[in-house]
Amino acid sequence: MLEIQGAAPLGLVFLLLASPVAARTLEVGPGHEYAQPSAAAAIAQAGDTVSIAPGEYFDCAIWLADGLIIAGAPGGPVTITDMPCAGKAAFVIEGNGVTVRNLSFARIRVPDDNGAGIRADGRDLTVQDGRFDNTQLGIFGAGSGALRIIDCTFEAQGASLSGRNNFAVRASGYDLLHIEHSSFEKALGGGHISAMTGRTELVGNRLVDEGGHMSGPMVTVNGGALLLEANTVDLAAGAAKRPGVVLATGNATAITVRRNTLREEGPGGVPLLRNWTGQDVTEQGNTVPVGTQAVSDAGVTYHRLRATAAELRDNLRELLRRARHVVGKLVHG
Repeated sequence: MLEIQGAAPLGLVFLLLASPVAARTLEVGPGHEYAQPSAAAAIAQAGDTVSIAPGEYFDCAIWLADGLIIAGAPGGPVTITDMPCAGKAAFVIEGNGVTVRNLSFARIRVPDDNGAGIRADGRDLTVQDGRFDNTQLGIFGAGSGALRIIDCTFEAQGASLSGRNNFAVRASGYDLLHIEHSSFEKALGGGHISAMTGRTELVGNRLVDEGGHMSGPMVTVNGGALLLEANTVDLAAGAAKRPGVVLATGNATAITVRRNTLREEGPGGVPLLRNWTGQDVTEQGNTVPVGTQAVSDAGVTYHRLRATAAELRDNLRELLRRARHVVGKLVHG
């Protein structure tokens, strides 16, 4: 039998090729192999952990690999600041099943007003123990699956170059948006949360309007199921006039509001939830000021008439556009 000296057996070669690459830990920071997060992002593979040393990084990164853990190392704050990637965010996350932990994001601006600390375009993202300070949007999620935000702080969000309403969290397309034990305060404009998801869960959060900058609802939920549980809301005397702390519109499937606390220093009367969906609400154990309703559907008829009129207007515009197209083809052959 002919034996090729120095060559690995064919079966072993196939085994090595078929074996998954072991997950690695990529160390980022001064004195480490990767000086900046972007350098680690460029070579990160599925399942890797990226550990970023304490410090301030004027850098941005696009994360493509699945299953990453991107975390700030112990010992001090880790801040990603001032540098958006692709005109979107400090971190643009396109991989699936990514976890971002113990990181801060600050001062992100882009010309179209969508500058975010994190832009999420993949499936299933968890952001934990994060801080978002003075960005146009804290987290802009346009992915799928579940977006989970846990133990995070959003401060001075909503800055805008053009005066538009921005949010600390803006999420659409997900089956689930879950925000837990997070705080939202000192907003620079707009509201705290905007959700267009299959289910929105706000549990144990603190939402504050100190007065002077916010407009409209603090939270806007368009469609899907909604759970508001054990949240605390503080409205200062100068807080914006609004239909409700939370405004629910669209085609809701279920709404539960329980064990929330609303405190108002001003004249009061702002309900915890303004329900313009037509869906019945399960309400239990909420604490609100005297004379204030926890849940109100006042104005729902007018809102629905306006929504129907807007839909008819859009349909008419589309019909006219198609008619012009057909006429143009007939005229020009």
